[in-house]
Amino acid sequence: MNGAAGRWCAVWRPGLDSEETKVAPLQRKTHKMTVLSVAILTAGASYLAVELSQIDEVWSRKMEDTFQRQSLLMEMRTQLGYGGCIHNLKNYVLRGDEVYADRFRGAEAKLFEALGQYTGLELSKVESAALADIRKVAVLYRETIDRIRELRKQGAGPVEIDAAVRVDDSPAINGLATIDASLRTTLHYSSESMSEAVTKVMASSF
Repeated sequence: MNGAAGRWCAVWRPGLDSEETKVAPLQRKTHKMTVLSVAILTAGASYLAVELSQIDEVWSRKMEDTFQRQSLLMEMRTQLGYGGCIHNLKNYVLRGDEVYADRFRGAEAKLFEALGQYTGLELSKVESAALADIRKVAVLYRETIDRIRELRKQGAGPVEIDAAVRVDDSPAINGLATIDASLRTTLHYSSESMSEAVTKVMASSF
């Protein structure tokens, strides 16, 4: 009897078998949930990476375009102002040395080259109007340098020449300032738009 009872007890372990029966399905369920969670996280990370990559690409193109415009703006300001067209024209009036006329021509060529490159970009109405004003003043200075040479040949002195060839350069100065302000505004709003896009993508990922 004791032997049979022992064998029966060895086979029938109600408490242990009951626990194993409960734990095995729970483990399988937990494993499935873990796999599903990993899959969801992986998909979410992939979506996030793609969206952020697209935002970064758009931002990079915008920065490249803005940098190009800022570089051309700086070139126009340099070639028009001190050390450029205006500066050399005034020296030509005062001193009459042809070296200043030659320097003027060099600065003028670079100015019109920058104007042409900027005009070839996709322009806003503000930029188009500003560039037109800068170009008008540049053309006036081009005509003025020839006028100075003629007056000098006629024996006119610096004071007389200066009075005869005055050019209002305020439209060009204002045009440069307008483009500069426009680029700063565009950069500001582009930065805000990028931040909003990143925030939206991050929010939709969680």
